[in-house]
Amino acid sequence: MAHDPTRASRSDAPKQGTTTVTTTPALAATATPAPEFQNRARFTVPGLALLRSTHGLQRGMLLTGIVLVGLFIVVGLFAPLIAPYGFAEIFDTQQPPSRDHWLGTTVGGYDVFSRIVFGARTAIEVIVLACLLSTVIGVPLGLVSGYLGGWLDRVLVLVMDALYAFPSLLLAIVVSIMVSGGSSGVFSGIMAAALSITVVFIPQYFRVTRNATIQVKAEPYVDAARVMGAKPGRIMFRHVLTNVSQSIPVIMTLNASESILTLASLGFLGFGIEPTSAAEWGYDLNKAMSDTLNGIWWTGIFPGIAIVLIVTGVTLIGESLNDVLNPLLRTRGGTTTADEEELDAVVSATAITAPVFDENELDDLAALVEREPIVPFDPSPCSPDSPLVAKTISPSTASASEPITSPGHDDPGSTTITPHGQVSAPRTTESARPDEPETPNATEERA
Repeated sequence: MAHDPTRASRSDAPKQGTTTVTTTPALAATATPAPEFQNRARFTVPGLALLRSTHGLQRGMLLTGIVLVGLFIVVGLFAPLIAPYGFAEIFDTQQPPSRDHWLGTTVGGYDVFSRIVFGARTAIEVIVLACLLSTVIGVPLGLVSGYLGGWLDRVLVLVMDALYAFPSLLLAIVVSIMVSGGSSGVFSGIMAAALSITVVFIPQYFRVTRNATIQVKAEPYVDAARVMGAKPGRIMFRHVLTNVSQSIPVIMTLNASESILTLASLGFLGFGIEPTSAAEWGYDLNKAMSDTLNGIWWTGIFPGIAIVLIVTGVTLIGESLNDVLNPLLRTRGGTTTADEEELDAVVSATAITAPVFDENELDDLAALVEREPIVPFDPSPCSPDSPLVAKTISPSTASASEPITSPGHDDPGSTTITPHGQVSAPRTTESARPDEPETPNATEERA
C-alpha cells in the first residue's frame, strides 16, 4: 500500500484547542530556569552586603569588632565545655598561674580562668536581655508619642526626660535593690541586672524613635495611607516603624558596651549577682583590690582585660554601623565606601584623557612640522576696510540724508538702507542683462 503524504500530514497536525511548542536544541540548551528556581538557588550570607559597603579603616574596625564579640559569644555558649572547673569550685587561695590553674586562683579560692569563661556567659545574657527589653519598651512608646502627640506626648516626654536626667549608675542601683530585694539567685540576679540597665536605656530609644516619627508622619505616603482608611495602629507599625528603625541597631550596639560597664559597676559596688549564683567580672575586680597591694596581679588583671576586650569589640561594631548607616558620616576620617569607589572607577574610565605618544611618533610629528611650517594667522581679511565686513555707522553720527549701504557705496550690486528703514533694490548695469549685448558706447561710458 502506497504511503499517502496527505494522510500523514493530517494525522501529524495538532488538534483544535491544543498548543504545540517547538524548541530547537540550541534554544533548549540556553533556556533559563524559572524565577522561583533562581530564588531557591541564590543564597546570600547575612550581613555580607553590609560588609561590602565598608572600606579601609571602617572595614577593619568592623571585622575586628566582629571577631572579638564572636569570640566571647562562642566562649559563653560553650562555657561548660571550655572551663576546666565550675565557677563556684573552691581551691587553694591566691595560687599563681600553673598547669592546674592556667590563670591562678582568687582570694576566695575560685579558678580565675573558669570565672572569666562563665562570666562571658553572664555578660552576654545580661546584654541581650537589657537591649531587647529596652527596644521592646522604648520604641513603641516613642512611636505612639511621636505619632499621636497631644497630652500623651507631653506626659511621656516629661517622664523620659526625668529618667534621662537621673544619674544612670545610681538609677541602676536603686532598681537593682528594688527588684532583687536584697537576695539574688541565678535567674533573679540576671533579671535584676538586666532590668536595672533597661530603665537607664529606655529614654534613649524613646527619644530617637519619637524624633524620627515626628519627621516621618508628615511624609506623603503616610497621608495616603490615612486617606485610604488605614487605622493609626497599622500606619504606625506598618508604614512609620519600618522607616524609623534604621538607627535602632546602631543604638543597640552602642548601648551594649554601656550595659557591660554598668553590670561590672554593679558587681564591683556589691549590688550585682552573688558569686555563688553566677560568675561576674565586676565582683572579681572588687575582691582583687586587696591582692594588688600584696603583689598578686593575676586575680584582677585578667578579668579587667576581658571587660576591655568585649567593650572594645562592641564599640567598634557600633561605630562602624553608625558610619555605614548614617549618610552624613560615610566619609568621616577620609575613608570612602565601596559605592563611592565604584563611582570613581566609572568616572575615571569614561573620562577623556590626553593621547600618549611614544618616541617614534614624536619624531615623525617633529619632521612633519619642519617640512610644513605652521602659517601664522593673518587678521587683515577681518579688518574694517575689508569688503567682507559691513561698514557700520552709528545712529548718532549718521545724517538723515546719508544712506547706509552694504557692503560698500561703490558696489553697484549693494543694497541701500535709508535712515527711515526703507530698503532699495540693488542697482543693476547694462552688463547684468544677458539678453542684450553690450554696445561700444556703453563700454566707453563704463570705462
